[in-house]
Amino acid sequence: MMVPFDLKAQQVIENDTEIPVNEDLSVIPSAKEQGDSSLKSGLWIEVTSNTVSLIRDIATGTKSGYELDRASLFSKANWWFWGEVIPGIHLDAEIGLWKLDHTLYQANSYGANVPDVTWGDGIQGIASLFFAPVSGLNSSTPGVLNKLGFSIKGPHVESRIGYGSLNENTMSGFTGIYNVLDPWDDVGKGFWEFRNGKALQSLGENSSLNVLVALSRMRGEYGLYSVTDLRLGEDVQLAATFTSVSNSTELFRYNEQNLNALSNYGDFRLNETIGIELHVLTTFGTEVPASLDASAVAGRVRFSKGAYTTSVAQSFAGKKADTVWGNNAILDADTATTTWIQTLTLGQSLSFTLDSSLTLAGMDDLTKGQWTGRFQPIVDVSLVPFFSLDLSLSAYGVFLVDRLAENTASDRPWVFRFSEGGIEIKALELSPYVKKILFDYALLAEYGTWSSSRYPLNVLYHSVMTTYDVDDSLGFTGAALFRQKLSEDPAWVPFGFALGFSQKTSITSLGSPRLWAHITYGMDPYESTGYELYRADDPDNRPEHRTFLLNSLYEAVTESRISIGLIWDLK
Repeated sequence: MMVPFDLKAQQVIENDTEIPVNEDLSVIPSAKEQGDSSLKSGLWIEVTSNTVSLIRDIATGTKSGYELDRASLFSKANWWFWGEVIPGIHLDAEIGLWKLDHTLYQANSYGANVPDVTWGDGIQGIASLFFAPVSGLNSSTPGVLNKLGFSIKGPHVESRIGYGSLNENTMSGFTGIYNVLDPWDDVGKGFWEFRNGKALQSLGENSSLNVLVALSRMRGEYGLYSVTDLRLGEDVQLAATFTSVSNSTELFRYNEQNLNALSNYGDFRLNETIGIELHVLTTFGTEVPASLDASAVAGRVRFSKGAYTTSVAQSFAGKKADTVWGNNAILDADTATTTWIQTLTLGQSLSFTLDSSLTLAGMDDLTKGQWTGRFQPIVDVSLVPFFSLDLSLSAYGVFLVDRLAENTASDRPWVFRFSEGGIEIKALELSPYVKKILFDYALLAEYGTWSSSRYPLNVLYHSVMTTYDVDDSLGFTGAALFRQKLSEDPAWVPFGFALGFSQKTSITSLGSPRLWAHITYGMDPYESTGYELYRADDPDNRPEHRTFLLNSLYEAVTESRISIGLIWDLK
């Protein structure tokens, strides 16, 4: 299996199939079929009412209750454009028509019973909007450009400019064994990418050369990245990447402060069963001289035959190694890491996976640092052959084994502990009234620091999530979180829950808005100003391993929130 050259921006130029407003426009005819332009536009409007109450006192956190703290009204409207302006020129833009975040009430939790913002003041502010709606609905200047993706595709050169929250149509990326160029959904001040066009890519049958060079102000003050990707048939891929960033506020002083990373990657498929990968990276700059201490090297062997697939990788990363533009968590500086992933698939109904790794910390002397083993068995079962229903079951567990450093315990004991586990049940199309049901339970164990002969267990988190979609229009969500602390703490909040629903209305005269509402207590598992539950394995979190945990173990513990919202997606 070859590792793809992830040129997301350029893929958008070629395919034009995604749009960041929950809409698949792959059926849009091309500009040539429609005439001069396939440009589409629409209006996305959100209105949300939030009421937040405190369930614990601010002073000590030991007194339980339910006291109104604040109420607010949030609204935004974005006018989006998507498609080819003329053949070869693609536009992806969003203009913020308004964005309002208005406080209706704000208590003074530290003073007397005199609110910072009274209901009268809050309602008066809403009433005043009608006298000047355009400026009144905007906390800043009206007509803000939220994002812009502008692509020009020629036979020899392709170029793309990006700014703002481009979602799936963001900058390019590259991952070999290390992630050395990690695309951001929100590219901030933006980038300018250049790539050789299709006329200059082909080197013969199944062989190609792709060259990407980009300037950017996303990271630091100034930066650049480049990827050269060579494919020789179906069995060889060679790639070189260069990434650089400077925190100098003056461009012409880039040479006085910079950090750079150069990497070379190779993927060689020996036959249908075995493949080998190599990845070498060196970091250097004005404050980090090139050296072994600032370098990393990794190799990986893949094997696949019949029902069994496996990959074994070994990485050595110096303490100053840095990808500059990539995911440094995967690089894991100052460690030697071995990973071994195995999967056994039995028919179409059962598969077993073991995701295991061993990390040795301290490249100066790996024998004296802490050793950490991580083992995650995973099982996936499809129950379709047994019940003639679209049911599936998945489960996993995470176990850690540490060998302590000599400066912590002279006998260097091996210490085993359970870290996390979870189970998921999913059912699809059970009846005309059940499109999808999903149930997740996950358990997370949180330990204290090493004490004499063990890691003391401090807290057990029990995370529960369920969703029920009646159809494409109506859905319900529920979540609960049990925080089981094993020591006395009067300020501890042991329980949280959340309930919600969403319904796409059939009120066509009002644009068929989607109505949603939820209530939370002692937790907040919903995405910001939205109705979707937010899991720890959300793509925005760049998850490296499977998890069924909610993403809200520690957020909004002392609050309760009631929210009601409307969303218009006018096309």
